[in-house]
Amino acid sequence: MLENLKKIYATSVVINVAMLMSIVLYAAIIEILLMNNIARNLIKTGNSLNYLLLAIIFLILQMRKKLVSKYASDRGNTDENTRVQNLFSLSIISAIVFEVPALVGFVFFFVSGARLQFYLLSFFSAFMIIRHFPKFSKWQKETGIIK
Repeated sequence: MLENLKKIYATSVVINVAMLMSIVLYAAIIEILLMNNIARNLIKTGNSLNYLLLAIIFLILQMRKKLVSKYASDRGNTDENTRVQNLFSLSIISAIVFEVPALVGFVFFFVSGARLQFYLLSFFSAFMIIRHFPKFSKWQKETGIIK
């Protein structure tokens, strides 16, 4: 069972790292476009975009809270395999949910030239992915599989 946990954990780590690298890729694309003067003519937006971005962050945090509570309620009533799969699912879904602000910032950049907002949302996304990065010791504890 420990080998299965290690394999699933490793997959989760690879996916989380890929999500972080995609945020770096978004920034690289934006900077390349700006260096080549391709994105200089985008319309600048006012402060209304900032309120929308705050709402997105709030919704992301609420979505994550609901996911954790759903998986936490299933924890006591399942076998080890199911708990491992639940941790894997929670890890991947959380990384996807946390990448959404960076992706929204990326789209907003192309729509409105909101470079600062893109970077703020990207830093938020990266921070949340790193903060909730899978930890093997936690997975062992959560599943009851201790070496």
